[in-house]
Amino acid sequence: MAENQKLIQDNVREDVEKIVNETLLAFEGVELVELGFKKEYGKLNVTAYLWKKEGIDLNDCEAVHNALSAKLDTIEAELPNEYVLNVSSSGLALNDKADASPARSNELASIPNLAFWKYFDING
Repeated sequence: MAENQKLIQDNVREDVEKIVNETLLAFEGVELVELGFKKEYGKLNVTAYLWKKEGIDLNDCEAVHNALSAKLDTIEAELPNEYVLNVSSSGLALNDKADASPARSNELASIPNLAFWKYFDING
């Protein structure tokens, strides 16, 4: 039984990935960095992390979310639970994955390195 459930989840994952990739073709310059699936509070959370040269802004996220939501609703019966769709920029957390794209490596080479420092109070 567990194998059967796993197979269904893999099929659903493939369907969702296909829908996301097909939908992003309509958004010039927008690329999928990662597609995440996570169960929280009894619901499936589907998160698409996006990248584009000029940066992803709120309008991009909203436009992609609306387009994806409409298409995912067509396979809602295949999804194991209610789902929540999240669309986000890849941000700093996924920069390593975003950097892996050969198309982006030249763009990222021109960005100065950033250093992050954390203040430590040695007296207390």
